[in-house]
Amino acid sequence: MQLSENQIQLRFKIYTNIVCLNDGLLYQLEHCPRKRTKTFRKLTYNEKRKAYYINGQLVTKKRLEKLKI
Repeated sequence: MQLSENQIQLRFKIYTNIVCLNDGLLYQLEHCPRKRTKTFRKLTYNEKRKAYYINGQLVTKKRLEKLKI
């Protein structure tokens, strides 16, 4: 999926490959850590903990609010 700059609303300081698009959902951009390509995907949200799963860890919405650019 090709993304243009006008589709991306937010980026985050520590999480360089995580973006928020116009639909308000968080996505992980395609990148290659340690010779393995991670594909473009939508991040899952845990309603009970009010957090997203990023790189196998739960990151709360409150923390993401502080890190947005």
